[in-house]
Amino acid sequence: AAITRVAFVVVSLLPLLICWLLLQQKVEPADKYEITELLLEDLVSAEPRLMPSATSKPDKRRLTDLPHSPDTPPTEEEN
Repeated sequence: AAITRVAFVVVSLLPLLICWLLLQQKVEPADKYEITELLLEDLVSAEPRLMPSATSKPDKRRLTDLPHSPDTPPTEEEN
């Protein structure tokens, strides 16, 4: 019974240990030049990873797909 209780405690504490180790890692924030470079590379790549390509059909309508301008409210027919 003691062995199973010790094993249960170890198994229970293992996720907490993993989370603690992940939180202790130091991550340096990216500067604006690195972010700009990443976005530009994604923009000109053949298969973008960050943004969907312009040819793909998104599930939701985009603002540019709407028939009215953002300043005018939609009519009841458009809802």
